Amino acid sequence: MDGLFTAILDGQEREDRSTAVSEEEFAAAVRREFANGEELLAGARELHLTGRAFFASEGLENFPLLPVRTAGAFSIKKHTTSQRPYLHGQDFYELICVHGGSCAQVFGDGSALRLSEGQSCLLPPGAVHRIGRSGKGDVVLKLIIPPALFERTGGAVFAHAAAGASDTKCGVRLFKKMTAGAQYLLFRLLEEGHRADALAALCVPACLTLLFAELARGEECDGAEAEELLRAYFEEDARDASLEGFARRLHYSANYAGRMLRARTGKSFSEHAALFRLRAGAKLLAQTDLPVEKVAAEAGYANASGFYKRFCAAYGMTPGEYRKLFRKG
Repeated sequence: MDGLFTAILDGQEREDRSTAVSEEEFAAAVRREFANGEELLAGARELHLTGRAFFASEGLENFPLLPVRTAGAFSIKKHTTSQRPYLHGQDFYELICVHGGSCAQVFGDGSALRLSEGQSCLLPPGAVHRIGRSGKGDVVLKLIIPPALFERTGGAVFAHAAAGASDTKCGVRLFKKMTAGAQYLLFRLLEEGHRADALAALCVPACLTLLFAELARGEECDGAEAEELLRAYFEEDARDASLEGFARRLHYSANYAGRMLRARTGKSFSEHAALFRLRAGAKLLAQTDLPVEKVAAEAGYANASGFYKRFCAAYGMTPGEYRKLFRKG
């Protein structure tokens, strides 16, 4: 990262550490940045706290009203070391990118997500989450994207992308790697956000569209890679293997995982599972003395008769006859 970007991020750190802002200015910022800012400030008064003390204490975390952040314009800022964790909602899209270190989050349903260097995630409006404190060496950038701007940029990309981000159960899209192109665009957005001039208003949507496209392309895998991921998954747990389980392993939704497999390999998850289980069964027949019933169970079949029928159809012989081909002596 060159001097310009370091200077921008250092400036954001200093701004968040500043204690010179008056209580009136702080209250104005709360009203501006939270859809329910007035209610939050009223809660602070009920607890006999200033707005600043309320936001800096445990009072906000235990307050019965969920803070809801709001934004009408694009912004990109570092998650600074001064920012404290608190559970909140939002009415915008938020792209969280980890340039260095890591970023831990907890969501409203209790689930957690830790992003490492080069990873990012996209939270939709309505998401409820808490971002852990930034530590030494953590460089986490948060892009705030109003819904209308997202529809012009990310929405257009994801409507046509054959692969890319995946849906978690919290509705959060996870991007597991960042290409060099995405990294460059992220820095360009940081620069444009810092400029905030008339040309920036034209550049930001263009850079966002390209950034989302790079993130989506960075997640694409070809057929060979998809089949290797499946092989590793089936070998770990053939008995309980399912499309939902495979999707969870990759942080995909089941629908997305199914579409990805069909697009990349030409086969459905069920077709891949049937082939793997047959091969696993044949391997066990050749290399062990397990009874056929046990082989069927280990290969993931609900019963031996189903395994027997499918094995005969695929190999043209019974499991016992197949085993004799590999029997020594």
